[in-house]
Amino acid sequence: MSLARVRLRRDGRAAAARDEAVEAARAAGLADERLTALFAHQVDPEVARERLAAALDPTQVWLWAEQPALLGAAQLLARWHACGAADVLGGAVGRVLADNWFRRRGLASYPVGGIAVGFQGHRSDYKPAGSLAGDAWTVVFVRAAERAALAGLALHERIERAEGAVLERYAAARKDTLAPQIGRVLAARPAATVRQIAEALGVSDEPVRRHVNTMLRRGLIVEIAGRQKWRVIALVR
Repeated sequence: MSLARVRLRRDGRAAAARDEAVEAARAAGLADERLTALFAHQVDPEVARERLAAALDPTQVWLWAEQPALLGAAQLLARWHACGAADVLGGAVGRVLADNWFRRRGLASYPVGGIAVGFQGHRSDYKPAGSLAGDAWTVVFVRAAERAALAGLALHERIERAEGAVLERYAAARKDTLAPQIGRVLAARPAATVRQIAEALGVSDEPVRRHVNTMLRRGLIVEIAGRQKWRVIALVR
């Protein structure tokens, strides 16, 4: 069998799986027209490369770096849409890049939540295209960043309370218990697998798994993915 035929068969299976996932999401009410359109169309690699190069032109990146971080992120996202990168690669990718611009410039440790959170309930304000040099988009973006920051601080407070509950529950426990350390690992990230927690603590999987089972029974953490080998754990928030 030729390599071309193998590739066609593989691409056909991938397309069928993608279509099935889109239909399932639509049937469950989890996908709107924007999401299904994004997953349903095939991206031309050459066009994607061209739009990506235009959106992230090195000269523009240098100009953004010379400005305050919020203004640079606002212009990055505006250019992402103005250059048509959003039409090919999706607007979400541009928002993730803006989030990481905050991190690159030292405004945030992790892009948790991100600028998209700031536009929740304000979707009609999200009009970056055509506003590359305009003040109107910058004002809208800064306000969204403020809302996202407030949401992030509220989330941080809930995480601190959850971490405190773990530490309080195990305050009188044996000194060798891993539970408080597991709580700290989960406070520093949205969720983690047993393997990721074990690697962060420098121990094997088995003791982490035992403590995770105990913490699950006590209601201190939740399991958000149930596969035994790839269990994903998070603090109760």
